[in-house]
This record gives sequence, structure tokens and C-alpha cells, in this order.
Amino acid sequence: MRIASVIGCGLRLTLFGMVAILFLGASNASAGTSAGTRSASTILSQAQALVSGASHGRARALSVFPGPDGLEGIVVALAAKGSARSIIWATPNAKAVLIGNLVDAQGQNLNELAEVAQGLRMNPAAALRAAARPASMSVLTPGSGPILTFFIDPNCIFCNRLYRAIAPEVRAGKLRIRFVLVGIVKKDSPQRAMSILSSSTPLQAIRQDETRFDIASEEGGYPIEARPAPAATAALKANDQLMSRMGAVGTPTLLYCSKAAGGHVEMMKGVPADLSSFVSDLALGPAPACHV
Repeated sequence: MRIASVIGCGLRLTLFGMVAILFLGASNASAGTSAGTRSASTILSQAQALVSGASHGRARALSVFPGPDGLEGIVVALAAKGSARSIIWATPNAKAVLIGNLVDAQGQNLNELAEVAQGLRMNPAAALRAAARPASMSVLTPGSGPILTFFIDPNCIFCNRLYRAIAPEVRAGKLRIRFVLVGIVKKDSPQRAMSILSSSTPLQAIRQDETRFDIASEEGGYPIEARPAPAATAALKANDQLMSRMGAVGTPTLLYCSKAAGGHVEMMKGVPADLSSFVSDLALGPAPACHV
């Protein structure tokens, strides 16, 4: 499984932004021994002391798991009830925490992979199954190639760039696109997305939105309707929630079966840097949503 982040609406990541690592000393935390010689309760107790000290009591440790290169992963949440959980890393001697995304030599965001493994976010395969269900009111282009599932906001300029760049590949039959409408970028994004879903020909509505996109104002070209269909309202809400469960905070977000990954479902956030290579990597399965 691979989760890649590049530039998109709501994503302003650079290489250094992806590897933002902050060391916070915890002078009151005692030095630990290796994980193999400590009990689970001791490890969690030391993690709690470290997290509490580093955050001045604002965060708490919920669980601990083995991390890369001797680090220990810690699932944390703010002390306030109902706070979202996230991943931080502790040095082997339990003296410091690393806050930010760890990225390996292959460009994989180890925080995001750990969030999937620890159940903090939906894995890409499950997300793809949900996106392909009728309740999402997804819109599929015709053809017979592998399917790229594309979470698209009608006011997202990066979505528009990807739409225009990939259109020749779609026309050539190299792939199909499953559009999943969301409304997260601008104030009128939900209304515009629901208007598109309320259309009797939503694929044509998407085409109009993208071909008439106003780049200067970053506004889609499909008109907003005063009374969208109730089904469109429900679908948009479900799609926005699905993106949140996936851990995706911007558009475009892409789900696809990858040849390089042996057909496993992968997720990419943003516009692929090398579109030709990306399209060549798309596989017809084995996930049914990648081919039917």
C-alpha cells in the first residue's frame, strides 16, 4: 500500500513540509530500555510521561507500536474529549518526540501508513469500495480501460488542471475516470457539486464545469441551482465524510489499482508529477472497482 501526497487544492506540501520534524525534549522522562525488555504497560507509561511533558499536559498517549529504525510510534490525542487521534514518534531512549511526517527513501509517508495500520484512517481498498457504491452518485466515463477514481471539487483549480491534462488519455481509451463529487474548497463548492449531481446528465455537467472553469477566480463553470435534489445532498455529505475517513484534506484525491504495487489499491493526494507514467501504472484490478 502506498499513499502519496503532491500538490492539490488544500495541499501546499513541499519536500521540506512533508518532512517537518520537531524535536521536543522531555527532561522529566526517564531513559527507557529496548522495547523487547519492557512490558507493554511500562512502554505506555513512559510514552504518556513523554507526551505529557512535551505538550505541557495538552496531549495524551493512547497506545504505542514499533516504528521504523528503532523509533516507537505513539497514537496521541489532545486532552479535550473527542479530539482526533494522530501519530508521533519517540526516540528509542524515550527522551524526545518527533512531530511531523516521516518519509522514507521511496517517498512513502510513514505517518499515513501507520494511521491506516493503527485504524486511524480508512485504508485505500476500503475507501475505493465505498466510493464505487451507488450512494456516492459517482460518474463514470465510458470505455474499457482501467478506472481511476477521482475525488473532485468543482471549484478546485488543481482538479481542473488534472482534468484537462488527462482528457486526451481518456479519449484514447487508456483509462476511464470515476468522478466522486465533493464540496470542500470554497464556500459555494457544496452548492455547485450538488447542482452537478442533480443534473440529468452529470457527466456532461462535469464537462461543462471543467471546460468553462474560470481560472482567474478559481470558479467552476456549471451554474448553481437553488434547489438541488435530496439524493445529491445526501451523496455529497457522504462523499465529504468518506474523504475525511480516508485522511484526505484536499483535492484531487485519487484511488487506483497499481501495477507497480501488484494490483493493490493505492491513494494519491494531488496531481501526479509524471502523468504518462502514472497512467501506465494503472491496472484493471484485482479490485472490481478498478475495472467495472
